Amino acid sequence: MKKIIMMVSVLAAVLLVVPIRVDAAEYEDSYNVPAYGNIEVEWDYADEDDRADGVKTWRFYLTANRDMNYIYVELLPTNVEITSVAAGSDFALANRTNTTNGMNVFLEAVGGVNNGDRVLLFTVITKDLEGAEENCELNLSFNNLDCTVSIPGYYFDNNGNSITQEEYAEVCGNTTPTDPEDPNDIPNSETGSVVPYVAIGGGILAIVIVYLFSRKSNKVYKI
Repeated sequence: MKKIIMMVSVLAAVLLVVPIRVDAAEYEDSYNVPAYGNIEVEWDYADEDDRADGVKTWRFYLTANRDMNYIYVELLPTNVEITSVAAGSDFALANRTNTTNGMNVFLEAVGGVNNGDRVLLFTVITKDLEGAEENCELNLSFNNLDCTVSIPGYYFDNNGNSITQEEYAEVCGNTTPTDPEDPNDIPNSETGSVVPYVAIGGGILAIVIVYLFSRKSNKVYKI
């Protein structure tokens, strides 16, 4: 009996002196995106050094409301700098581009995501901007996968379904995807081309010039 009491006392003493870290998020939130499902976001500090430096680790989870193979989102930082993005184990980071407001991230599901699945979309590490003491946030904006989205090597119809380049040209009326945010990316199809209008305008201008020149020539001839 004395041995048991002694062992319990020693164990209690050890528990008192050994620090126990409980991994709990500093911040948690969730919201619904009708086209995808429920989004859960949380962030915390990896260690005390990260806390002192304002380095946060963000995790974004999705509980899908339908079957899907691709997810296209824009990361929108406020008073933080994105230092790294890593796709969750169920996804491959197929494309990543900087935008005016943040960063576009295109994820391809490895094996697909089924309705009801809860998956980790990606983990993002940010660093608070120097001098920023509040409103240091990272939000998501989901982009539509439609005919106007420009992702190299990927093509989608008007409903966001993956199709081939040939099908894209037939369904969307363009030989290559166009980006509506790029003023230099001009549609080149029969349904959205500016080329016929330029040709018509040029032809009308040529007719007017010929007509005016002809009148001038006749006038000079009569004199």
